[in-house]
Amino acid sequence: MRSTLFRESVLARRWNLFATFAAKFALARDALADRERDPRLRRVSVSERTFDRWMAGDVKGLPYPNTCRVLEHLFGVEAERLFAPPTPAPTHPVSDRGARVADRRELRLQDTESTDPYGPGEESVGDRLLTGVREAADVSWAFVRSMDGSNVDAYELDFWQREIAGLANAYVHAPLRPLFRELVVVRDHLFALLRGRQTPGQRRTLLLLAGTSCLLLAHASQNLGDPHSAMRQIRAARACADEGDQPHLLAWAHGTAALIAEWSPRHLQAAPDLAAHGVELSPKGPSRVRNLAVRARAAARIGDTATASAVLELLDRERNRQPSRDAMADFGGLLSFPEAKCEYYLGGTYLLLGRHVEAEHHARSAIAMYEAGPADQRSYGDETLARFDVIAARLIEGDLATARLGFEHILSVPSEKHIGQFDGALDRLLPLARTPQARALVEDVRNEWAPPKIASEHPLPSP
Repeated sequence: MRSTLFRESVLARRWNLFATFAAKFALARDALADRERDPRLRRVSVSERTFDRWMAGDVKGLPYPNTCRVLEHLFGVEAERLFAPPTPAPTHPVSDRGARVADRRELRLQDTESTDPYGPGEESVGDRLLTGVREAADVSWAFVRSMDGSNVDAYELDFWQREIAGLANAYVHAPLRPLFRELVVVRDHLFALLRGRQTPGQRRTLLLLAGTSCLLLAHASQNLGDPHSAMRQIRAARACADEGDQPHLLAWAHGTAALIAEWSPRHLQAAPDLAAHGVELSPKGPSRVRNLAVRARAAARIGDTATASAVLELLDRERNRQPSRDAMADFGGLLSFPEAKCEYYLGGTYLLLGRHVEAEHHARSAIAMYEAGPADQRSYGDETLARFDVIAARLIEGDLATARLGFEHILSVPSEKHIGQFDGALDRLLPLARTPQARALVEDVRNEWAPPKIASEHPLPSP
């Protein structure tokens, strides 16, 4: 057993019972989390096995940084000093017992100066009793919190809402692969919280956040070329929406399921029905407008001109209504449906309907809006797909010079920003190339194009 300042500090405070130490640690942790407004600290804990190792001096390195922060707040000493040997005894001659008493008094003085509201002083029998009373109350309170308290508070819920909003906004302009890893980490934290206890209102909010993280992972999985995994994420998002009574999340999940099916040739026929269900579930607001746009394009893609035209008329009326509050659109970014995105959808729909003049008008409008808007709201995916629509319209007109300029823009997109839909959009251009020169142009671009793919040989699960 190796003596350390941690061991001496614990013994001096009579915290050598693990339950006592754990209660003190939890109180210090929560106080520090409140003071620094850092909800991540509330997840820090120490197991009994770790505590025993610390007491035995069996420490090969410092604990994790957040654990060190709590320990430093608890003892008022840097972590490096806590796990080092204690300060040597004073050089003036004193008995061993006197040295131990002096050391303990010094430790108590350090502790009371930083944490004891009653101030320093000699420890009498009454002081020891009062200390015992406080420790008993600490243990009782820690137990009550673990029994029927909540593992989140308003600060933490606000923190995770900001995290989801930040990721949703970053999604439209940042490279996807690093973002995917961040989404997985956030989802895992939210799932861990949901395994604990919360008030009904807190749990409903956590389910919205967890379901939204799954929804973002569904979009990411689709963009990375794996629609099978994307649909599994959709099912998780729907489960969270159902349990948390979150209609906006449920409606958005159905719309995203329709998008996934629309870009998958094997499941294209299911896309319009999925989108129609999303429209039925959508309250008034951006989610409804978005699902109408998805439904119109999906219907046009399977050749249902009548339905597509009817939905376009309904979409036009819905766009002009006063927007209402929308739990998904409040996150912003990918989970909003701005005018530029709507114009991109309209361009794609009119192109599928064979109305390429209107298609080019809306596609160019989307590109102009993205170019003129803030950089952090510029969706490279939608803008690039809108450029594909302009190229398609130009190929139909036989305008190879403008089509070639469009391809130059597309080929300048960094490879880390390629998404799976680009490949499908490029494949759809070849039938529109009606002359040898046009076909040669498209083939040249295909030869330069190498978007990343994640093969998925499984059928899509039902959403």
